[in-house]
Amino acid sequence: MHYFSSNKARFGRLKAVLCLGGGVTAWVCNLAGEAFITAAFPAAAQAGAIPGYPNPPGTFGVTVRRSF
Repeated sequence: MHYFSSNKARFGRLKAVLCLGGGVTAWVCNLAGEAFITAAFPAAAQAGAIPGYPNPPGTFGVTVRRSF
């Protein structure tokens, strides 16, 4: 896991989308499984603590769209 890097361009979630036709789309986010902190800030009530938010985990799914 990477913390507090000043090189923000290095971090990017690898996404893939495959349109299968007929309103069906398969997708994957964070395909490489990169783990890093997206934001960090000093804690208000705890001296010296620096909490942060992790990036979303790898996810995948299928979207089906239908109009009627």
